[in-house]
Amino acid sequence: MGSNALDCTHEPPLTLEPRRQAGLGRCPFLLLAFLIIAITLWVSWQLDGGAAAVNEAGRMRMQVYRLSLSIGTADTKAVPMQIAEFEYSLALLRDGDPGRPLLVPWDDAVRQDFAVVQHDWSRFREWSVPPQPEAMEVLRTDTAASATWRRN
Repeated sequence: MGSNALDCTHEPPLTLEPRRQAGLGRCPFLLLAFLIIAITLWVSWQLDGGAAAVNEAGRMRMQVYRLSLSIGTADTKAVPMQIAEFEYSLALLRDGDPGRPLLVPWDDAVRQDFAVVQHDWSRFREWSVPPQPEAMEVLRTDTAASATWRRN
């Protein structure tokens, strides 16, 4: 008989067990899933930051309304606290907050608009701090004129 047919010393080729082959075949899909999850979390973080910036800008609008109302009704006791709240919000939009994402799209147009807000705010601060009755009267007149001009 031929020695090749019944050769027991011949070893089979090296192959992985079927379970290991299946595990290695799934590895790229597992890595892809982790990558997709990481990208989704990053996008979610960015969207939260945009929503937080819009929310803060809306809060600033409300703060200005309250401040105008306090000036219009000569409620000088509330003005310093309202000014501090607005300045905090202004700094938050400008500098951000490491504790929560705050994404402001700082392009040239936004920078220019923000500079106008800061300029107008500093001009307002000159008149309102500390609150003085004669300054409040000027601000009350200016606020009423500004509201009338914006309506038209």
